[in-house]
Amino acid sequence: MWSLTAWLHDNPYESEDGPSYAVYPEVSEWNWPVVWIDDGRIAVYDRDDAGSGTVHVIDPTSIELRSPDVRWIKAVATFPGPVGTAVHRRDGPR
Repeated sequence: MWSLTAWLHDNPYESEDGPSYAVYPEVSEWNWPVVWIDDGRIAVYDRDDAGSGTVHVIDPTSIELRSPDVRWIKAVATFPGPVGTAVHRRDGPR
């Protein structure tokens, strides 16, 4: 996550290392469904190599400083995702 305004008007590298850049490294693969729940929370589905999934509810405005250079997006909640259900992507089932 990063500031779109800063990226478009001030710093073309904002998306890589700008001061607004923040990460949520608990999700290993960002090619699965993501949905806005409301104006401030996002639900992100993550599936591991074993085929089990986890839903992460994150608040991109809730940032925690983990080190001088790492801003981490906080999770509001995590819970097991659907088991035994095919998740379809635009390019078909995986």
